[in-house]
Amino acid sequence: MAVVGWAFARIARLDLCLAPTHPDRAGGLGFLERVPAGFALLFLAITVPIAGHWAHDAMYHGLDVRTLRIPAAALLLINALIAVAPLLVFAPRLRALRRRALAAWGALLAEHGRLVERRWLRQEPVSDEALLSAPELGPVADTVTLYETVRGTRSIPISRTSLIPPLIATAIPLVGVAAIQVPIGQIAKKLLAGLVGV
Repeated sequence: MAVVGWAFARIARLDLCLAPTHPDRAGGLGFLERVPAGFALLFLAITVPIAGHWAHDAMYHGLDVRTLRIPAAALLLINALIAVAPLLVFAPRLRALRRRALAAWGALLAEHGRLVERRWLRQEPVSDEALLSAPELGPVADTVTLYETVRGTRSIPISRTSLIPPLIATAIPLVGVAAIQVPIGQIAKKLLAGLVGV
């Protein structure tokens, strides 16, 4: 993880050609949201010895697994933070991109809107016909979509789905610990029966 973080920190310092209107809403870095999934086995390896220790205490030393709720939640949170930590190095670049793009695109699209108003509502002649007829901008509705895309640029190239594999890898051993005292099979059957309607 440290090596990946170091490599990403070096990449983040490069003169990246980030596009604020990129459909991934991360300036073109959206593909990096798959990185945490690549470390799922690492999180499984981190969690198995901890879960094994808890399971031993539950089976042989009378530990109530319900008291492990907070430590288990903390373990899930820590693993989630470790999973996204290498991607945090891109946050300053993406925030700066969003800030600059909002100002630049806001000014351009505001001028476009003023020209449309002058030409079509006030019936006045306009001097910048090129801006109004630019096929890249299109109708006013398209310009609003462009601005919303820029405004929606994420600060970190991650999504909720990028955290699912590391969290599942962390949760699997914890479910095994809980199954020692909690009837997970019965709970699963009841949930399934409720979903299926049996």
